[in-house]
Amino acid sequence: ASTMQELGLLDAALDPQRRAVDLRRRELGDEHLDTLASIHALGVLLWHLRKLDEAEPYLREALATYGHELGEDHPSTLVALASVALLLRTRGDLKAAEPLYRDVLARERRIAGENDRATLVSLSNLGALLVADDRLDEAEKCFAEALQGYRDVMGEEHPDTLMAIANLGGLRQAQGRLIEAEPYLREALEKRRRVLGDAHPDTLM
Repeated sequence: ASTMQELGLLDAALDPQRRAVDLRRRELGDEHLDTLASIHALGVLLWHLRKLDEAEPYLREALATYGHELGEDHPSTLVALASVALLLRTRGDLKAAEPLYRDVLARERRIAGENDRATLVSLSNLGALLVADDRLDEAEKCFAEALQGYRDVMGEEHPDTLMAIANLGGLRQAQGRLIEAEPYLREALEKRRRVLGDAHPDTLM
């Protein structure tokens, strides 16, 4: 399932991901960490496939059980909380999603530090929400900070860095700053062709 998702074959990943959840529930129990990882992964995959109603109970189950088993500040709990926020944002419920994103970001900064990958992901997520809420100047600060962190921590061609490049280019396009946007969008396209291939969903986007 993980390999198919990395290749962008989301529909093909769904059946093995469901099987992983079923097998781990049966063999390990609902609260085992491997089971929770599969439950969360299934929720995220369903979100990618825009099956939001089906994704929600898996994401909320993962959040509740991680919080109970590992504590509210554990990295797995924070990832699950961010996933619930992402679901809410996708539904257009920005008011409900924003405090969750800000909570995750504050905790990541306190626990992991400014340049940890988890913090950078949280910055990017908050920026995307601010774009959806048409608060572009606020979003630009998030995206620019995240991109610099990704370049420093993950390197120039990591998929996360490429997403951050595309995010900043898309934001400046939305602001009408087309001359500034073009180099970012071209860089994201050229590197995604090389790193991910021509047919990958991120390249096509």
